[in-house]
Amino acid sequence: MPLPYFLSIIVFWFLLALIFQFLNRMKIDERLQATLQMVADSVMVSLVVYITGGVDSFFYFLFPVVILMGTVVLSRLGPYQLAALCFVEATLVLMLPFAGVVRSYSIEEPSLDALQFKIATNLAAFMAVAFLAGKLSDTLRRTDAELRDRAGQLEDLRALNQDIVESMRGGLITTDLDGRILLLNSPGAEILGISFADVAGRRVGTLFPGIVTPLNSETTTAREELVWTGPDGEQRHLGFSMAPLTRNGAVDGFVYSFQDVTQLKQLQSEIQLKDRMARSEEHTSELQSRFGISYAVFCL
Repeated sequence: MPLPYFLSIIVFWFLLALIFQFLNRMKIDERLQATLQMVADSVMVSLVVYITGGVDSFFYFLFPVVILMGTVVLSRLGPYQLAALCFVEATLVLMLPFAGVVRSYSIEEPSLDALQFKIATNLAAFMAVAFLAGKLSDTLRRTDAELRDRAGQLEDLRALNQDIVESMRGGLITTDLDGRILLLNSPGAEILGISFADVAGRRVGTLFPGIVTPLNSETTTAREELVWTGPDGEQRHLGFSMAPLTRNGAVDGFVYSFQDVTQLKQLQSEIQLKDRMARSEEHTSELQSRFGISYAVFCL
């Protein structure tokens, strides 16, 4: 084997890799780049096989490797076209030295029958690799497309759920089975005057004194009211309810929903006050009416 030629081919192959890496960063047509790289690699493999002995070379396995890579980066027919190109190149590497067109580096001169058998073996092997690798590549592409589609659907579903949670007029808190806060929606943060980062991981009982995480995961509390003091010291009346959070039929945590009913409580107080005042006025008028009748009778 002419070692200087072999080393020159290896160095040139590395230079080609650097050139293709540079072209890849330039965002040139990817399909064109892939085709050029596969063709260049097949040519370099042919040169390596020729320099290292031709029919006696140990580097014939590089042809199937190139075909395998072609199934990854080329179109559906690309691997078969690349396999045909590798077969032509391998045939030329075998026949040109045998015909005396180029110098032979093999240890012994093979017979014509041996060359024909080698050529037939190459054809069967290269096409088999292209077929099997193409089938595997198609399966991987379909699987990747299905995964991308399902991932997109999952992302859309998550976005929809997030939009629903954020569009609620009331507050929403979700916790795990231990009562640690996992979610606080924006309306709830606005009602409480705090951010989710301030309460994430805290127990719900520390945020709402008097609220205890139920021991029974099937417990559902009816709506109740509590007085909550915010960070600014202002007291708010909250309507509160709790329900278990189920996932795949199993209870995974709890959902707490609440609304700010402070204005409603104030309105109820005003209505009750006005009702008492109206009753007081009616009572006063009745007393005045009775007093006037009694005075008239007295005068008579």
